Order: sequence, then structure tokens, then C-alpha cells
Amino acid sequence: MGILPKQRICTTLGKNDKPVDGYVHGARFLPYPVEVKDFSLRERTINLGDRVKLLCVGSLTNDRKRPWMVLEAIALAGIQDLVDVTFIGLGNEESTGAQKIAAVSSEMGFSDFSMKYNIPHHRMYDLYKDYDVLVHPARKEPFGMVVLEAMAAGLALITSDEVRVSSCLGNSITGFTFKANKN
Repeated sequence: MGILPKQRICTTLGKNDKPVDGYVHGARFLPYPVEVKDFSLRERTINLGDRVKLLCVGSLTNDRKRPWMVLEAIALAGIQDLVDVTFIGLGNEESTGAQKIAAVSSEMGFSDFSMKYNIPHHRMYDLYKDYDVLVHPARKEPFGMVVLEAMAAGLALITSDEVRVSSCLGNSITGFTFKANKN
């Protein structure tokens, strides 16, 4: 039996770091996985009385993404009349996530939201510009590329503390994190 190969990676450089043959301090340098130039940016201003456009992106076939929690939070806060919500995800209206969104919307009396299914990734770059805030309520999310994409597009962010990329947020500056509960 031999030793399995392993390799450390890093995605950022220190001020004086220079990659040599793709490595920095023994770690393989992988540049940022999202290119800002790929995204359409717009100035985002929200005036008192404006409806805030919320976006929730993630698989509708995976319970750990928990998109229905967006509607629960909106209903509990009583802000249905202040937001427009769009869910974009892999799956269809029969997917478990879509079914739970439908059940929660019926239970909470929330009918003003839209669902979009199976949008090709390259089209997402342009869609982000139509929204103000990304909400990502996932549990046990190893990274969350959608959060980086939303940041690149200039959206404000709301994520659970179990979305590991939330460590890139300046809490209360670029977005907010909330404590993920076990439900």
C-alpha cells in the first residue's frame, strides 16, 4: 500500500505572494472561481416603499437547500407586500423542494412568488442583475458557489451560518447570516 497523494489549495494571495509554477507556499493556487466580468452589474438602490426583489437559487431536489424557509421567514416577518420572490432551481414542480414551497405558500397564505426550473448556468449570470438580494438558507453547505456568483453580481446576501462561503461576507456590510436551525 502506498500513500495516497494529497494537495493543499489556496484561492487568495498575500500582498507579496507570487505563484511559482502554480504554487504558493506549497499549496496549489486556484484563482477565484467566479469572474466578475461575466456578470451584469447595476446600481442597486431601494427606496422606502419599493418592493425588494429576493432570489433563492438551489436544487429543488435536495432537502438541505431548504428554499421553502424563505417563504416561512417572509410570512413570519409579515413582509409579503414588500418583497417579490423568485426561486430558481434544478428540478420541476414535482420535486420535493417545489412541493414544500407550494405547501408552505398555501399554509402561510403567500401566493406572490415565481418558480423557474433548470436555467442553464451561463444564463444565470445575466439573471442576477434583476434581483436585489440572494437568500441561501441551506444547511451543511460545503461552499455555495451561488453565493459567490451573487456577490460578483453585486447582490446583498442573506445566508445561513452553515453555508461555508458565508465566511466571505462582511456581516452587516455585504449581507447577513442567520443561525441555521435543525428543521
